[in-house]
Amino acid sequence: MKGLFPGATRRLSFVQVWLQDGSEVGVEGYGLPFSNPSHPSEGWLNRLEPIVGDKTLVDIIDQRHFTFVVHKPCDVLRRDWHENEMPPPFCYPYGTVHDWDLERFDSLICSNQGYQFWPSWSFDDQNAHTAALVHSQVQDIRWLCHAAEQIVQQRFLACFVTTKDGENVGDKTPSSFAIVSLTSEFLNRYDTPWRHLIRDGFLKLELYNNPEDGRHTSVCDAKIVDRPTKIDAVRSAHATKNELVLQIRRRYTAANELEFRMSLQRALVLGSGFWSVLRRFKAAPASSRKASEGLEASTAKLSLDESVPVTLPCVPEVNLLDIRDPAMLDALMAEVLPTDRPRFRQYFSKRALGIGLMTAVETLGPIFASAPTNVAVNTFATRLYAVSSGVVDRYNKGKREKNRIRRKLVIRGHNEEEHEAFQRLLQHPDGAGDAGSRLWKKPGAWSLHLSKAYWLLACLRSPAVSDLHPNDSFALHRLRRDLDADHKFARLRSVASGAISWEDYISGRMAADIVCGTPAQSCGKLYHDWKNTKAKGFAIDEAASMTRPDLYSVWGNTMMPCILAGDEKQLPPAVMTLDEKDSQGNAINRLGREARISPLEFFMGLGMPVYR
Repeated sequence: MKGLFPGATRRLSFVQVWLQDGSEVGVEGYGLPFSNPSHPSEGWLNRLEPIVGDKTLVDIIDQRHFTFVVHKPCDVLRRDWHENEMPPPFCYPYGTVHDWDLERFDSLICSNQGYQFWPSWSFDDQNAHTAALVHSQVQDIRWLCHAAEQIVQQRFLACFVTTKDGENVGDKTPSSFAIVSLTSEFLNRYDTPWRHLIRDGFLKLELYNNPEDGRHTSVCDAKIVDRPTKIDAVRSAHATKNELVLQIRRRYTAANELEFRMSLQRALVLGSGFWSVLRRFKAAPASSRKASEGLEASTAKLSLDESVPVTLPCVPEVNLLDIRDPAMLDALMAEVLPTDRPRFRQYFSKRALGIGLMTAVETLGPIFASAPTNVAVNTFATRLYAVSSGVVDRYNKGKREKNRIRRKLVIRGHNEEEHEAFQRLLQHPDGAGDAGSRLWKKPGAWSLHLSKAYWLLACLRSPAVSDLHPNDSFALHRLRRDLDADHKFARLRSVASGAISWEDYISGRMAADIVCGTPAQSCGKLYHDWKNTKAKGFAIDEAASMTRPDLYSVWGNTMMPCILAGDEKQLPPAVMTLDEKDSQGNAINRLGREARISPLEFFMGLGMPVYR
């Protein structure tokens, strides 16, 4: 044995393992994409070439008796490997039910306090995976909810002063300032949650006649004043450092392939490979012309057979560069550095499970593009439209009208702010910069560029936005023709173009190629159905800063093609309670480290090949 391991510096021991009847080997990491052309392991893992004699990897795994050489003395192994001394398998203490139930969450958190768990890069089963991700998010916010519920029960004395001309924050109407006296006890007890709760600068102020009253008499909108000493009325009231200065306004209230794909995705997110899935399913060889059909074609002839041996290649592959028009492919390749083009084509023409970086959307179909924040989505939408414009302009150069292609219609999705901003731009077409601002409300994330309002205003020939380009989407030009031909929209066309004033004006089927929105917006009523019925793939930017639950809310669970782009040096997902502890020293979020693992980092940690 020493001859086999000449570099051993300590005693070597044999450990023999026999499988009992009814037990079987579980293989962690089997089937994950692997590439190492210069090493024999490439053949062992990807082509089932013999490793020792005529034994392949699957032959070794199918054994019932294993012998290991361990770099430890026998007495240590007898102690540490004795069946009676080994600890039971690890299990998160959060049960098997993980749907949304705040009462159950609170009970589980309260009865299972302690140290913080180490993050996991693979999971034994779907329950462990779900428990870790659900509680990494729930525990990050429930403590803050409890603190908020306690804070809202506090009563503080306040004095009120009125504003003078020019002292109002973003409003011409005179309002009042409230100087709220916070106690030192309150600030010491709620220091951390209070800082989180007031971060956006907006509050609701409840007014009571007496501290003992059970119900408030009124509610006001309030903004925290950052520099109160610049306001005469506040300075004269001698506000101290423990006093919170608010500008307030009275609030007024107005009235069998799908099963396989899902099994693949469940195995993927567990991070332990596809051995169990591939033992159950057998895929007949198939090929497809369309990139969007690559995964479907590879799974189209599946049969469930417990006795079928595993064959390679193991998982379906998708050609993300399956573009039939060579000129279109050349135009796309111009976006890539010449020295990188061969490597780019090789990488994207054969992507396991359809996961990788993707810029070719010509044949895949509609895409839902997302990123972790509103700012990142804005930037991603702008870049997508710029790339589409550049590719189309290069392709169309020198071509006749009938042979020209059009730019992809990129829509930056927003919520209810969209309608308000659209009306403001009809009224004030020169106020694009302020169209999304709303007084006495937390500033929204809406921006005009590439939004639905942007494209509709362009179709209506509004001076608030750039006119349609000849290369813009056919859907946009068709919408303009339809609006021009329909007499019901005559007044709308007139006010948008400036032919009539806003005062005179006062007396959806979606055709987008790419819709951009945050994970929360992808689940909202405006985009949920389109995402689930029309989207043929997903693109995620700044994936190093997104949480895995956010990715799942966008991507779903049917193994659709998904491209994750990002920089592993970016800040990881934000976790409020990473190192926070309660007064007894227990970790507030026992899965805070788990929450810090982004989907990009997780899949890279699995060894998925990355295009750089």
